[in-house]
Amino acid sequence: MEESKRLGRPGVLTTLAVINFIIAFVYIVAIGLTAVSLAFIDNIPLDSLGEAEAARIEAMGQLSAGEYAFMLGPTIIAAILLLLAGIGYLKQKKVLGWAMGNAYAVVMILSTVLSPIILPPALKGGTVSVIVSLAYPIITLILINLVYKKNLVN
Repeated sequence: MEESKRLGRPGVLTTLAVINFIIAFVYIVAIGLTAVSLAFIDNIPLDSLGEAEAARIEAMGQLSAGEYAFMLGPTIIAAILLLLAGIGYLKQKKVLGWAMGNAYAVVMILSTVLSPIILPPALKGGTVSVIVSLAYPIITLILINLVYKKNLVN
């Protein structure tokens, strides 16, 4: 009998799956809120906001279709990949777990790196935002490629 079958699924893979599902849910909510915000962006009164918030809302109102797609696209893709990877972690599947987890990490790392280049300066995140955006994808890469790769073999 295969070692991973005999010993069962490592608790960390179950934890990763649960975290994936939670983050995917947060992404889905964020996508919905962003879409609603963009639909009503012209109705927001800017005079009651601070300078930074007003500049951010004005920048969002002036985004092109490609920039909108860049804001929402990677998050939609990441949510789907997180759900698939979470299922794969639970079932210890190579394609659903390992491949989708790696794909998620690549999408989010590329999105985080390209955001300051593609989006207007008012929409750029600060250093803390970049670190937070990169933390889980990097943790995912380390865990599924180094620590638990042998458990994602089915």
